[in-house]
Amino acid sequence: MGARAELAPSRRLAAALIMAALALVALQSSDDEDAVGPGGAMPAPTLAVPSLQSLVTDEAPLRLRVRVRNRARAALSDLRLVMTVHGRLTSRFALQQSLDDEPVTGVVHAATRSVSPVPARGARTVSVRQNLDQLGLSAADTSATVHPVRLALQSDGEVVDEVVTAAVVAARDARAPLRVGGLLPLTSPPAPLPNARLDATAARRLIEPDKAVPSMLRAVGRHPQTPVTLATDGMALTTLERMQDGFTAVADDGTVRRHDEQATPATAARRVLARVRDVAAQPGTDQIALPYGRADLVALARHERLTGQRPYERVLWPPAGLNATTLDQLGGVAESVVLSDDMMSIESHSLTPPPRRRLQAGEAGTLPALAPDPWIEQALADNGSSPALTTARVLAAVASVHSEQPAVGNRGLLIAPPADTPVNGAVIDSLLSALETASFSQLTDLGGLRRTGVDNEPPVATLSYPDSAREAELTSDYIDALRGARAHVGSLASLMAQDQSLVGRLDRQLLQAGSTAYRTHPDDGRALLRSVGAVVADVEAAVSVPEVPPVTLAAEGGTLPVRLRSTADTALRVRVTLRSAAYEVINRPVREIELPANQDRLLEFDVRAAAPGGTSPVRVIVEDPDGIDQLATNTIVVRSTAVPVTGAVVTVAAALFLLLALWRQILRRRQRHPVYAAGHREHEPTTAGR
Repeated sequence: MGARAELAPSRRLAAALIMAALALVALQSSDDEDAVGPGGAMPAPTLAVPSLQSLVTDEAPLRLRVRVRNRARAALSDLRLVMTVHGRLTSRFALQQSLDDEPVTGVVHAATRSVSPVPARGARTVSVRQNLDQLGLSAADTSATVHPVRLALQSDGEVVDEVVTAAVVAARDARAPLRVGGLLPLTSPPAPLPNARLDATAARRLIEPDKAVPSMLRAVGRHPQTPVTLATDGMALTTLERMQDGFTAVADDGTVRRHDEQATPATAARRVLARVRDVAAQPGTDQIALPYGRADLVALARHERLTGQRPYERVLWPPAGLNATTLDQLGGVAESVVLSDDMMSIESHSLTPPPRRRLQAGEAGTLPALAPDPWIEQALADNGSSPALTTARVLAAVASVHSEQPAVGNRGLLIAPPADTPVNGAVIDSLLSALETASFSQLTDLGGLRRTGVDNEPPVATLSYPDSAREAELTSDYIDALRGARAHVGSLASLMAQDQSLVGRLDRQLLQAGSTAYRTHPDDGRALLRSVGAVVADVEAAVSVPEVPPVTLAAEGGTLPVRLRSTADTALRVRVTLRSAAYEVINRPVREIELPANQDRLLEFDVRAAAPGGTSPVRVIVEDPDGIDQLATNTIVVRSTAVPVTGAVVTVAAALFLLLALWRQILRRRQRHPVYAAGHREHEPTTAGR
């Protein structure tokens, strides 16, 4: 035993060493997989552009940083970065073709930089800085010029990776700058889960500094005087409000963790909400309210409370577009709408259709509408891949639009991503900085953009709801489930006598359940609907009619006691109905009463027996005040000791009839047997004989 005990620590140490070795082998295998390309070849190095200042002036040079990554197991020693600047583009179509395919104009300048050496599984960053003279370019007098810039990474003379972007040379004196409006959605995927919990991943997207919402707020905050419109989402704001007081989060692996109000996530939520209020109060910031997760809902009034500023409530920006039926149902809810270009058809022969339009709204006439630039909208939708390249692409697009008609004033452009896509803060910061200083752009709010137009009369647009949007809608059975859940919450609203906070929370969950996010995850939405139904059912189950022994009434009428019980923590308003074929409630057969929290209440009903006597059931039904949901029911057995008049008369008459019949039978016997009658008399004692 002693020898074995001495050997045990050695064996445990050996086992630990073996496990560590296996872990290192597994890690090495993972690295090897990453370090080997298709067919076993060494993977090619990759090129990224983390920083790019593409607006070039006489004072501001072209500046960029290029990062080269080597995923191979060996260092690379023959890498070069070749930058070529191409001739001026004359149209927006040429810009799109150059960025999506390859430059369509010839090379006017080329520069080469060595990137070697790049260590194995490492990276190296190089910087490029060149002014207008070095680029072989010059600024025009009245119009900006746009030039494709190609960055090619060469290894042993062969191109292994490349990026095409664009540089903008600002005009010295642009006399008719383009009015540019910026619309930014403050939104995030739904975080609330059933049982009042939050999805941990979605919650982090609202508070972590490097995520879209916090970074976007910081970026707008750096430009307090710059006109920009913030579109706030009620779902995101109310989620932050919940988080700041402490919350329970559920991770992707199912782990549940409670964060109190002093924890880091709650503190971060308070900081983000404070920043929302600060940004909304900036002189240059306007605000509209996004629909609460669904296209046909008006914005919630709580936006004013959470941001400190009142949004333009009658500007509708639905994340999934509109069809004609929905627009008719909106009626006077919206004074104007923001819709993607593909949702509003107009006759236009330009790649840059005007942002300001008049949307045909049926019998109501036309509705003012704004359309984001479709090319820029798509670029911002993909902004996560490379913020620097996204910024350069958008800036080049704005310059191209201006250069098409540089002398025509009162022209506008709306820059906005899709309504459900927040933009990376780095894109916003650099884009606002460039547009503030560019001579070809003049930033404005939505009101200023609505006043743009060459002839001040925008074209009439008709709604165009594509088949792809129709196919993406929430299914009809999902909508039916949502409608049913809303009916139950409506029942609960009438049921709650005083405290409506639970109803408000469930209302928000139903609004969330209608979010376009559940188009691709309907099971998550159905779980949310089931949780709403469960909460309503729990409240309704708190009401009962206790069992009681049979009740005896001593007369034709009387008072019937009915006891109701509530185990709810709040007062409830209910409707009580008595039904019986044998008893009539003299007055108020249906009563609406208030049940105190966690108490019984005794009611008294004056009843009258339709047919006194016997035993009959009386049914007690308890419903919500609107009669939507039945909460409880029970039967009270009622016995009456009163004798019915008709029954008494019949009984007496029957008894008399029996007595009469018996008397007549005795008389007949005496008549038939006189001897018996006489003998009976002879034997009778007399007074004399005694």
